[in-house]
Amino acid sequence: MLPNHSPLQVAETYGTLETLYPHRIDLGVGRAPGTDGETARLIYRQNYADIHHFMADILQLERYFGSEEEQGTVIANPGINTNVPIIILGSSTSSAYIAAELGLPYSFATHFAPAMCDEALAIYRKHFKPSKYLKEPYFILGVLAHGADTDEEAQKLYTAAQQGSIKLLRNEKSLYPLADENFEEKLNLSSAEKIFLKSRMEINLMGAKETMAKTWKGIKEKFNPDEVIAVSYMPKLEQLEKSYKILKEIIENN
Repeated sequence: MLPNHSPLQVAETYGTLETLYPHRIDLGVGRAPGTDGETARLIYRQNYADIHHFMADILQLERYFGSEEEQGTVIANPGINTNVPIIILGSSTSSAYIAAELGLPYSFATHFAPAMCDEALAIYRKHFKPSKYLKEPYFILGVLAHGADTDEEAQKLYTAAQQGSIKLLRNEKSLYPLADENFEEKLNLSSAEKIFLKSRMEINLMGAKETMAKTWKGIKEKFNPDEVIAVSYMPKLEQLEKSYKILKEIIENN
């Protein structure tokens, strides 16, 4: 969340990581504060939603990561010549315009804003300007992914994510919930909250391998992403590993 940090601080942090782990680091930057409005006002005084501030900060990052000839009086150390790849993160159409204008990869968060994805992707691909980083658009699709041996088990695991969404909607702060098939009754969901949960399932890879493969086929035909990033809420490491294994197999083979 770039507005929470100065570009120099970010450049030196990621420059250090790139120096320690060459060619294994990339930097995703988002324009939102990643928190509630009250906390955001305590973090910084300028308007974090200002698109011009965000673009200027990205251009600064590109300079800090660039060659010695590109530097000004202030430099990032480590940072110079690390060329850390920058990816624009987004969940709205404004981020699509930024990624297109700067010729950078674009990663869209369909795991919590699926309704905006079609329009944002169309904007990004239509308005993309080739840059020294990319000649063509590069789109990363963020998806919910809950794979398991059976559809029923996957659905149960997914209830943890559903409860987390409701707690966020209600502005309730607590540890992330465990899976619970009876959460709707326990949390006494309103009709509006049930509709809200349903809207978040539009781009959701969930189920046994065969079910996920069928869902993935439709997603691939619609969005044709260059890369997929998965968001999975699992209480146990072995469940997460199994889900990722299933996801990897269906994407590689379909």
